Amino acid sequence: MDDYLNEKYVDKESISSYENSDIIITLIFAMIDLIIIIISLLNLKSHNYNILKLKHKIIKLFIIDIIIRILYTRKYNKWTIYKEILLTVLNTSQFYLIISFFDEILYDSKVSKLKKSNDKAKRVKLCILFFIFTFSYEKMTYPPSVTYYFYIKINKLILLLECFVILYCIYKIYNELKIKIIEIGNNIINQSQKKKRIYLIIIGSPLSSLTLFMIYYILTLCFLFIKKPVFLIYANIVLNIIMNSAKLFTFFICEAIIYVLNEINVEKENERIKKNKRYIDEVDIFNS
Repeated sequence: MDDYLNEKYVDKESISSYENSDIIITLIFAMIDLIIIIISLLNLKSHNYNILKLKHKIIKLFIIDIIIRILYTRKYNKWTIYKEILLTVLNTSQFYLIISFFDEILYDSKVSKLKKSNDKAKRVKLCILFFIFTFSYEKMTYPPSVTYYFYIKINKLILLLECFVILYCIYKIYNELKIKIIEIGNNIINQSQKKKRIYLIIIGSPLSSLTLFMIYYILTLCFLFIKKPVFLIYANIVLNIIMNSAKLFTFFICEAIIYVLNEINVEKENERIKKNKRYIDEVDIFNS
């Protein structure tokens, strides 16, 4: 919705104030991303190949997020289609990393290469749809002849349709990811009864994420009908905070899952070392 802030009825001081507040919000979330990257590098130390693979996905996720935030801190009168394409590609990359993250966790040694290949093809199709549906068509400039037949601006009409389509897609993705996350949570609680609190957070995360993203798009629909420039500026700030919070919460859940999996792996490794040590001690006692 920020593209409407460059209209003539919005004074330059208000636009400047909005841009400054938006940059501050972006920098705050970028700093959180950076802190989580550092924590991941320091705490998630493991020799397990699967854990390392998931860890690298998480770090890539946050690095891309920082790049997106840097690109996002731009003057609103300098929007270009090339920058929008780049931003959509980066967001799509994040989407791919998230859905592949959950698939990788559920894979075991018995999973066939054919299933992995089919899952990858499915992820690619989803990402293509994600790119098509999330690209900001409403920010493009349309000739007056196109807008002549509509009662509201063509840009707002496009955004209206986008929101409804995205809301439907979010619900469909939620139903699919919920099954995977519940399975991941059940595997975690079966392997370690000590992780019950984190288990409950993980199990409840799909509904929480769905709620945050749906609030964002429902509010976007409502804010489309705001006419007062000041309210429009505040509305955009609210939307930016909600979207950033929704993304960060999703990333946090991925981070929580890999943290628990790493802890379980460490526990198993320590238990294996203890068993080997007991066996060696028993052999030494027997031989003596």
